[in-house]
Amino acid sequence: MSMRTLLVLALFAAACGEKYTMVAPPPSLNPAAEAVAHVPRFVVVPAVDARPRSERGGRGLEQGLMMVSIGGGLGKMSGAEVLDGDESLVFQQNPFTGLATSASTGVAADVGRALQAASNRPVDYRLTADAAARSPDGTVLVGVVIDHLTRMQPRNHEFSVTKHQENRPDGRYEVTTTKTKTETFSSFWVFSLRIQLAQVRNGKVTHRLVRYATLGSPSPSGYGMAIAAATDEIIRAVATTWPP
Repeated sequence: MSMRTLLVLALFAAACGEKYTMVAPPPSLNPAAEAVAHVPRFVVVPAVDARPRSERGGRGLEQGLMMVSIGGGLGKMSGAEVLDGDESLVFQQNPFTGLATSASTGVAADVGRALQAASNRPVDYRLTADAAARSPDGTVLVGVVIDHLTRMQPRNHEFSVTKHQENRPDGRYEVTTTKTKTETFSSFWVFSLRIQLAQVRNGKVTHRLVRYATLGSPSPSGYGMAIAAATDEIIRAVATTWPP
């Protein structure tokens, strides 16, 4: 088999890797839903994808998580490797006409669907930033920032380099010995969302809030739990901060 054929097969195998469908079942009615009954509607815009490039592309070191310690002939690196990128993620919904299905549309759609079920309030999906000008008083604009949405695998790598002199019949030599040790741990998923909320009055944004939902999970099913947590944060924030 030629080298070119092997390369084609390797690329084909990489393209046909495992797919993960991101499922977020609608939650039940939130206990604080009655406290947001005054909200005429929630308006959700496409999510902002703020993930590191390694997460979107897959197969790379996670920036900001790798720690390196080197002293003399000793060194240790601890961090995480990204295992899957966007090609491995499948999103089920895209309510944004004119936009291709992506993490940006999929996450926003799932947050909106969960929010409607948990709050029992109408949810609209809009593309433009002027949504406030076209919304009645009391509308809450919901923007999601995706900080992390990926599968990672923690790793430790240690190495040491030692040198010593040896006398041999044909002369004196310096011998260098290098030892390495690599530990790989079970992979896990991490979901981290920032929720940006804005209240509309007289066609303008009058108040803003930011809430967070972060979850680690051994399986992609944690995605639905992260969406539910984000929804709970939205309802509790609106119920306690922006009363009628």
